[in-house]
Amino acid sequence: MKIKVTEPILDYQDKPIPETSGTISIANLPDVQTPEEALDWFEKREDLIKTAKTDLTWRVIIDIALNSVAKGEVSLPSEKRNHAYQITKKIYEQNEPDLTVEERAFILERIGKMYPSPLINGRAKEIFEEKKEENPKVEEN
Repeated sequence: MKIKVTEPILDYQDKPIPETSGTISIANLPDVQTPEEALDWFEKREDLIKTAKTDLTWRVIIDIALNSVAKGEVSLPSEKRNHAYQITKKIYEQNEPDLTVEERAFILERIGKMYPSPLINGRAKEIFEEKKEENPKVEEN
């Protein structure tokens, strides 16, 4: 499945989340429990958000998720480190890489470990999980 990694990540109001340079980072968002808390968190920091330089993209999230060690982890096993390296190369070589089911599952696993935000995890599942056809019609004879 092709994933456009340069696509901005959208907030709960379907607006791009800004990526800032050091002032505030998506990785430092508090572990909010509800969409309302997340919106409140962003609204209170509107002054910081206005200073953002670019929108946060999936490339940034994937890079951090695959190349960082989660709390409680010492290191990834060698095989997983190599897998992370190969996927990271792929997302920088192309703006719309074709990611396998295994690669997308690994990305989702790492995002789940690195980002406590329900927003990031929910949006990641929307993007990286295969869309299944709802209620396919079965013809009766």
